[in-house]
Amino acid sequence: MEEGYGGLTTDKVALRAGASKSTMYRRWPSKQHLVIAAFDSTPELQIPDTGSLESDLYAVVKEYIHILNNTPLSGVLPALLGERAHNADLAKVLDPLIKRRAIPLRTVLNRAIDRGELPAKTNADLAAEIIMGPIQMRSDLGIKVNTRMIKPILAVVLKGFKA
Repeated sequence: MEEGYGGLTTDKVALRAGASKSTMYRRWPSKQHLVIAAFDSTPELQIPDTGSLESDLYAVVKEYIHILNNTPLSGVLPALLGERAHNADLAKVLDPLIKRRAIPLRTVLNRAIDRGELPAKTNADLAAEIIMGPIQMRSDLGIKVNTRMIKPILAVVLKGFKA
């Protein structure tokens, strides 16, 4: 988070952790493995089931904002995504991890489609990206996100998908 992916070295991590480089390499064979393990250690979103699409979406997005504001994720994710753009090896391991991390939101959306709260033709992947896009963009720009953003975003997105 402090120096970006390019500035991160195993030497610096070992020094800060008070560990030897050989100890680190036994657990993580490369910087990429270390970074992915650290990213994957952030809390996973829960899958709420209140019976209401809007309540479930609000809960998932609120939890994500909490994680952004209370873990290093808001600084780490932009650095990883920036590196991902020109590092195919990182993209291969990061992309499935990011997709897995979106399962709770897609689950909420697919359940709403099954209940008839959203049209059957709704693309849950696209809907998830549209919901999280404004929040992630603000976070990536270093703008603190808050829960007051959630309801206006959901109102616009759900109106569009229900139309």
